[in-house]
Amino acid sequence: MSGAKSGCKTIIQKEAPLAMYFHCAAHRLNLALVSSCSILAFKSAESCIGEIARFFSYSAKRQRLLDKAVEVKSSSESRANKLIDSCITRWVERIESYTIFMELLHEAIHSSLDAMAHPRLHTDLGTDWGWDGETVTRANGFLFQLQSPSFLVSFHILQVMTLLKDLTEKLQMQAIDVIYAYNAITSVVSTFKSLRQQ
Repeated sequence: MSGAKSGCKTIIQKEAPLAMYFHCAAHRLNLALVSSCSILAFKSAESCIGEIARFFSYSAKRQRLLDKAVEVKSSSESRANKLIDSCITRWVERIESYTIFMELLHEAIHSSLDAMAHPRLHTDLGTDWGWDGETVTRANGFLFQLQSPSFLVSFHILQVMTLLKDLTEKLQMQAIDVIYAYNAITSVVSTFKSLRQQ
């Protein structure tokens, strides 16, 4: 799009020299969010979420336990039972993985990991799973990470940032004008100000 020799910007500016080029507003917002998530605490929380998603998705047996935990423990209205790994570059795709993780975090994920580490405490999920030592060790490690203050604070801040999903999607609409975009941004800014005051 922005190539100096054969990009769309160059071709248009040859015909209309006064035309100005600027990046897509949604793309710029995405870049800003990805940059803000380069803070070490956020990177650690994102890494933990991704590792846990892969931990369950790479094993049918572990995924079956998570499915059972969702069925038995989860009180949320969500029908999600499979974690998804977060996309490194696209913020909108990260939001879905955070949302699913949050919906399952306190009940199903925690119960599944605890059942792997301490199967006798979770007879409602079954005790005959026969977990290997590596699974038990990793489950204990994930439980420790999920309960750390650094993870909890970082993850909740990431959850607040998911309020930008609607804005990102609105900024990507085909028929958007400057006034609509400005109003959408103003609405999100006022929501953040309200959250900060609370």
